[in-house]
Amino acid sequence: MESITYHGISMGEKLYSLRMVKRMSQEQLAAILGVSPAAVSKWERDLSKPSIEMLWALADLFACSIDELVGRTQIQVEKIGIYDEAKLRLAVIGEDLLQCSEISRAQGLLAVESCISGFKGGSRFLAFAIPYALDLFMKQLGPDEIFSFLGNYAAALPEEERAEGKMIVSALRKIFSGESTEIVRELIASFIGMEYREKNAGKMREVMQYTREEILEQYQGKKCYSKQTDLLEEFAGLGDYEIRLILRNTDNMTLTAAMAGASGKVVKAFLSNLSERMLYFIHEDMIQWSGMEEDIVEAQKKVLELGRLCLRETEKDRNTVPKKLSEMTLEELWQLFPIFLVEHDERWKLWYNEECQRIYDFLTNHITDVKISHIGSTAIDHIWAKPIIDILVEIPLTEDIRKVKDVISQNGYLCMSENEKKISFNKGYTENGFEEKVFHLHLRYLGDNDEVYFRDYLNEHPAIAKEYEKLKLSLWKTYEHDRDGYTEAKREFVSEYTKKAREKYKGRYL
Repeated sequence: MESITYHGISMGEKLYSLRMVKRMSQEQLAAILGVSPAAVSKWERDLSKPSIEMLWALADLFACSIDELVGRTQIQVEKIGIYDEAKLRLAVIGEDLLQCSEISRAQGLLAVESCISGFKGGSRFLAFAIPYALDLFMKQLGPDEIFSFLGNYAAALPEEERAEGKMIVSALRKIFSGESTEIVRELIASFIGMEYREKNAGKMREVMQYTREEILEQYQGKKCYSKQTDLLEEFAGLGDYEIRLILRNTDNMTLTAAMAGASGKVVKAFLSNLSERMLYFIHEDMIQWSGMEEDIVEAQKKVLELGRLCLRETEKDRNTVPKKLSEMTLEELWQLFPIFLVEHDERWKLWYNEECQRIYDFLTNHITDVKISHIGSTAIDHIWAKPIIDILVEIPLTEDIRKVKDVISQNGYLCMSENEKKISFNKGYTENGFEEKVFHLHLRYLGDNDEVYFRDYLNEHPAIAKEYEKLKLSLWKTYEHDRDGYTEAKREFVSEYTKKAREKYKGRYL
């Protein structure tokens, strides 16, 4: 089957790596989403794609955009241990505020506006807040009014910018009141978190003077710390996908120590897959790192073990050959083909008509009299149903049902169960799950057609049909992986209204 891709990028790898970040199995993800593990497996192997509703659910679960999920944007790693992109953004904006504080104390408050062009944090609110506050200051408004107004603007920011807005308002108020840079620094740290308090502000600012390319170039030609710290050299040639998989499962302290002792090739391979701000912080940590050789070796062993595990899991998932349906246990079949219901789809009638004609054509080459009917819930108007077209094929008692079975089997149907009077087939079941169009064919002798009466009764009694729909929906999750239990739980209802239908429509289908 052709791989499902978006803008040339396979979606399966993206979903796999995001699942690995959460350390979730396919079964666990399937349980959260309410789908079968087989569905998750098919998504990750690019054999099918999730619905748009399921894409939203996946994006929410993995805290990413749908564009990132389907590969329309390049995903650089934005979280390593305690570091994540949102806090790193605050930290870089904090550096801009500290620069404002230093210039204000050295050159006066009006000189702060000259800082804006050199800001690294990219905060549009900070670029607005400084000239706005200075303008009101020159108009001789008091600090309470100025920062009350700014606070209102900050509260009106999009949700993802409100944290920085609140920090900016508080820090600028301290700067305008003439507080020392150390006090401003403590205030900023309180907004970002205690993990960031000990960051060396002077060194961080020095690091941020370099471009991404210049930082990576600093590692060109870097040698391993010692012969004992070359454990990661086998990873130098890995692709970006595999590197990101490892990064997403490594904490910042382990990564820093491991990279401190690795060669330049390995360091560049890993750091080039970090987001801009993440690169600055990890690079700064590496500059300040002062551990021993044994610390490097221990960290590299952790990365090596994790990397080999991730890569084994990747290869295992990619290379797994699904069992043949005939080799699966009943429980495995139920897991692969769960009960699931969807709203009524008008296409079902079209699919039935097309398949009915096909069946009629190949059967009438062998038997002279055949009756074909659309049965099951897809034949009942306006109710939720399993998206499986049930087809009843009735043949005369004079026909040999075994010979008819052979004809049907030769035309794309798989026999699932049989006895002397009934044979069931399916079509659209594969080792990777359901195809788009799925059919159940029920071969019977003429007159064995309770389902046709039940169909007619519910179509002519919409209120009863809705009761049936309500019953099915109530049983869905309980019996999702137990088809026999699901059928048995409906038996009393079906029997009651089949009996009524037989009485009401006596002689309709002879």
